[in-house]
Amino acid sequence: MQDRIKKLVIRHPFITLFLVCVSFTIFDQTKNSLVQPGTFLFLAVVQIALIALISLAMKPYLTSSRLYLLETIITVVVGLINYTYLTYAHPEKAILAFGLLAVFMLFMILSARNELTQRKIVMLIFVLGFLMRLTYVLSININSYQHDFGNSNGHFNYIEFFYKNNFSSLPTVVTDGVNQLYHPPFYYFVAALWMKIQMFVASPFITELNQAEYYAIAKENLQILTLFFSSASMVISYKIFTFFKLKNSSVLTALSLVAFHPTFTILAGSANNDILSITMFLAAILTALNWYKKPSLINILKVALAVGLGMMSKLSAALVAPAVAVLFVIKFFESKLYKKLVLQFSAFALAVFPLGLGWGIRNLIKDGVPITYVPRIKIEGHPQYVGNYSVWERLFDFRYSDVWMARGSNFGYTYREHTIGMMILKTSIFGEYYIGKNSAFLRLVSNILFYANVLICVVSLIAIIYFVLKRSDIISAPFRAFFGVLYATIMLSFVKFSFDYPHDCSMDFRYIVPTVIIGALFLGISMTNIKGKYEKLFTNTATITATVFSLCSFLLYTSL
Repeated sequence: MQDRIKKLVIRHPFITLFLVCVSFTIFDQTKNSLVQPGTFLFLAVVQIALIALISLAMKPYLTSSRLYLLETIITVVVGLINYTYLTYAHPEKAILAFGLLAVFMLFMILSARNELTQRKIVMLIFVLGFLMRLTYVLSININSYQHDFGNSNGHFNYIEFFYKNNFSSLPTVVTDGVNQLYHPPFYYFVAALWMKIQMFVASPFITELNQAEYYAIAKENLQILTLFFSSASMVISYKIFTFFKLKNSSVLTALSLVAFHPTFTILAGSANNDILSITMFLAAILTALNWYKKPSLINILKVALAVGLGMMSKLSAALVAPAVAVLFVIKFFESKLYKKLVLQFSAFALAVFPLGLGWGIRNLIKDGVPITYVPRIKIEGHPQYVGNYSVWERLFDFRYSDVWMARGSNFGYTYREHTIGMMILKTSIFGEYYIGKNSAFLRLVSNILFYANVLICVVSLIAIIYFVLKRSDIISAPFRAFFGVLYATIMLSFVKFSFDYPHDCSMDFRYIVPTVIIGALFLGISMTNIKGKYEKLFTNTATITATVFSLCSFLLYTSL
């Protein structure tokens, strides 16, 4: 039975992950000090099951008295956690403590049984990465650390359009002023459907008096959806790393950078279309790699689905298309299977164009809105405007006051952040927020995290350039071309966007998140390929830096 469950989880990681995420909808995030009915019963069942599993696992290695002592200690600790959960103002910290206890106990059991294999360490990293995201999501409310979410022209307004109209129509894109209706509808449709499902499940308990309360809970649980997408990105990233046969410290280092990267945690709580489009972007990378390895019709349709749904979530997902096209062209001339591949490319086009461009073409025909339309923020007197800085300053003015984004005198700074490179480094760790700034200890953690990130970014960039240009046994020429084009497309598009829309928010790292996976991959490749007297030094330095980065990130984002 245990083996069957294990195989089911491995074969269907996304279904398993979704069920785990859904289980946390029982927590009422609108009332931090209270829980919904059934929560404690749910925790008790899980805790008893875990204690029983630990006892069974350790039974062959301990005497009866020591096993009894271990069970007593675990029961007391769990009891304290439950007491904390029911009485503490921030019950998510009890969930964090219980999760850390579970990971620690699993680590000790696997170590005692000499079963701490690479795959099981990967699973522990997955659990900790999920726990970091979950704690963050449960720590903040739906209106915290968001981008244009709650006002009348925000993302939730778009979600409510589908919810209130029962999915019977599509919104009209309004080009007067700034609003979110220009975005493709896929995320908003899914989010509204998720709210409908929650309200349907709760319908036996909903009355006229408490309907608004249940609606607020369903709205708050939109973050459960983004938690799933962010966590799914970990799984996809790992599949990309293992596609290139990364193993041992190289794959663990690469995976840790993704699992504990602050951007994925911030996006886990951001109720907008960013993380879904990123997840689809990463799925497009993985499916394109798999198609090149095995160019079948089903595989190319998977690529089309990933690219199409990514663009249906956010048009910027189209940035993966040039790199995918490179793989298509290389395989076409390399394999000489012209007829077969022409048919596959035709099927790809028939699937991807309606999905990816249907929304834009509809708006162009119906309202004359350009396919690539993005609202412009006003310039005169706008506090976020940075177009008054020269091109040189936008690219090379690395003035520095602290590790957070400088936003002028209203935030205690003598200037406004305007350098693209500096904004990438800062917002990749803290977003456009001041996370950790108001605590002396977390301020120290934030600084260590920032400089570890700088070192990782520099080394990763060098690794990308070096291994894209250099022949390697681990990454062949077609894939070097793929990632070279992909990285260049993302970064050049980002720089152009930053100048076309000269406001500080346009330089947010959230627009180039897939570079995290590219950088982590090539850092792992460099750890595998560097030989000679510097091999051990480089590998140890990369591992230590990634560990410091991961620990500081976990500590910071679980301490809010």
